[in-house]
Amino acid sequence: MNSLIFPDTPYTVCTFTGYRPEKMPHGGEESEPYIREIKLALRQSIELAYEYGFRHFLSGMARGFDLWAAESVLQLQDAGLKLDLWALLPYPEMDHRGEPEWHERFLYAHSRAAWSGSVEPRYTAWCHQSRDKALIDASSAVISYFDGTPGGTEYTIRYAQKLGRCGINLANTVRPYLPHISEVRLKPLHMHEKKL
Repeated sequence: MNSLIFPDTPYTVCTFTGYRPEKMPHGGEESEPYIREIKLALRQSIELAYEYGFRHFLSGMARGFDLWAAESVLQLQDAGLKLDLWALLPYPEMDHRGEPEWHERFLYAHSRAAWSGSVEPRYTAWCHQSRDKALIDASSAVISYFDGTPGGTEYTIRYAQKLGRCGINLANTVRPYLPHISEVRLKPLHMHEKKL
């Protein structure tokens, strides 16, 4: 992995991890009420992290949860909060060209990032895992959507737990019978517990 130099201390940096749209509930269809609830809770979680003193929000810029998070940071910045978006790519050419909608969203968010970097100089078989590890290394809190589905998000959550990062898992929060996000506090990350 390349040596990354981040412009600030990890104690003011919050990162994100979650699924690409096809692994999200309802295929990540943004018109679905549950996905709208996730996106609202994501924005509220960023506001909560801001109240805790986090000012830099680090996104891996993948389709789905990562880009929703990046867009939420920019919306809150436009609303007047003094926070910024950092973008950490697995390799410099990542841009979702094969999917026009995501490509445009990526280009817009990336163009507004206050800081951008990549972990590998070109695509490799391990570049996404390297990026996921670097996201956690550079931050002290995580806002996630992890429902137990195996893959990169699971790896990232397990690594965050190993390092003792705190955070919010929206898969445990966005439910009608669980507390509203304003009642949630940053706490040690726990794996999603499936209800029987």
